[in-house]
Amino acid sequence: MERFTSLSHVPAETRRLLRDRLRRFLPSYRTPPARVDRALLDDELVLRSLLGMHIDRESELNRARATYEANALADDGEPSFQDLINDGWIRIVWGRISAPIHMRVAATSERPRTRFNTLMAKRHGQTLRFSDDVRAQTDLATAIETMERDGGVACQTPEWVAARLWDRSSDASGGPISALRLWVDRSRAIGAPSIVPSQIWSERFAEAFRESALEVLTNADGLEGWNEARSRIVAELALSVNQPTSTIELHVPTDLPPKFHPAAVRVLLGCTPTGAGGATGDRRSWSGLRSRSPVAVRMAA
Repeated sequence: MERFTSLSHVPAETRRLLRDRLRRFLPSYRTPPARVDRALLDDELVLRSLLGMHIDRESELNRARATYEANALADDGEPSFQDLINDGWIRIVWGRISAPIHMRVAATSERPRTRFNTLMAKRHGQTLRFSDDVRAQTDLATAIETMERDGGVACQTPEWVAARLWDRSSDASGGPISALRLWVDRSRAIGAPSIVPSQIWSERFAEAFRESALEVLTNADGLEGWNEARSRIVAELALSVNQPTSTIELHVPTDLPPKFHPAAVRVLLGCTPTGAGGATGDRRSWSGLRSRSPVAVRMAA
């Protein structure tokens, strides 16, 4: 069954709309290109190294929970990890935690949260694990050493490596969501190069990639429609400016206008926007919503 019924009637327009919607999301999670002052390593060596690499990220839900609960005291007055989620201090997107900058600022000022701040400080940490087979190959030592030191590596043709990371491993990576998660993590290690599926893969692999991407967009936790996002925005802003949700409700529209931005609500309530006119951090959290897309099945209907 087709995921988007409009593909049968106006395929070109549907694909254009999908590309436009996806473009609104991807920049928020893009990794900066690899530094140009790095030595460019051989593509095949980098590819073989990455195919045997797994990344443990501190932002993964279970690791984040363990970090937060590690130093818990019975009388520290801090909320449970689940309460952080329920109350809007953090959110879970595709199995990993995030928090808008105004929530992090609120936690360091009027209502300090020691364990929350520790969690935020560690959330970008990562540990690279290479398989024994990869480590045993002496010609891969330089690539492995570079990635362990810098968290990434520069190669001659990152687009080619990113393509091979999918067509040489996607069949053995479990379900579509886990396969895409692994591919995204590995491709970020080479600067997350831009790709066009129809140009770098055969129809079989391109279609598998598209299906995996759509599976994530329609089923991954944390990708919301406007109604769900509005409730979250109201809760987060209420916490960050110490106002009741009923007050915030008056300033957040029930239907998403083209130029809505949460920083404007804080200004109306007499709060100073945080960095870059209030855009810093917020646009990462609300990215994509301005398209009026529910980031799911109705995205291209």
